[in-house]
Amino acid sequence: MTNQLSTKIVKLDLDVILANYNKPAFWKKSWTIFKSDTLTLVAEIVQIDVRSSLITMNIKSASSKYYDKKARKQANISWVNASLTIPFAEGNEYTKEKFQSDLVQCCIRVIRSIETELIEKFAEYRNAKTLAYVEAEKLREIAEAYLDANNVTNSEIREGYIEYYIANASIPRYELEVIKNYLHTVIPHQYLMCAAFIGTKEHYDNIAKSCHKTRKSTKIKLWLKMQELNTDEYVEEMKSALPAILG
Repeated sequence: MTNQLSTKIVKLDLDVILANYNKPAFWKKSWTIFKSDTLTLVAEIVQIDVRSSLITMNIKSASSKYYDKKARKQANISWVNASLTIPFAEGNEYTKEKFQSDLVQCCIRVIRSIETELIEKFAEYRNAKTLAYVEAEKLREIAEAYLDANNVTNSEIREGYIEYYIANASIPRYELEVIKNYLHTVIPHQYLMCAAFIGTKEHYDNIAKSCHKTRKSTKIKLWLKMQELNTDEYVEEMKSALPAILG
């Protein structure tokens, strides 16, 4: 049996959930809790833990793909979801306000994951990933030359040494900086609409602060770092770490 998905947007009520969670017919329901022109979020009960007295709800997109017209990017979001837990033991202090806050935070996490998937389609992100790979390969060349010069021929020793050297070089995760700079700038309207519909004024104001920013480009920084990898100064600097590793 497929889930009974309501296409009508509903405001989830904690009292209704607590009054009906133990009814089998309720387990098959899904609720549309947010809908914009390009995104629909649904909620459903996925687990009831009797021992822990916890209900687990899952929030996800109704579609497996998201297309952003402005950026002209499409993301596979079939895996994107966020969960919240609702205690149902007598005397617990879980309030409607806490439920509403948890719900909006779950929706924001889903939107953030969707946005991250879109960011990974940008050339700047791909360039950042490429830079990290190129830097690792440059370090491999430096280590291999050093091992050759010191007549280290055992393949297992060489590979172990090279992997250790590269790992301890602490190559920056350049792509994470790109994600940080792009977040809340690709689909800011989804955050704002979601917070306005599901959350409180406080939720909306907090999200608005995050969305009110200018995207910082890392293109020049990435380009300069790529040029640096080809300089004698960089090679000599990285060579200086080799004796310490052999110890």
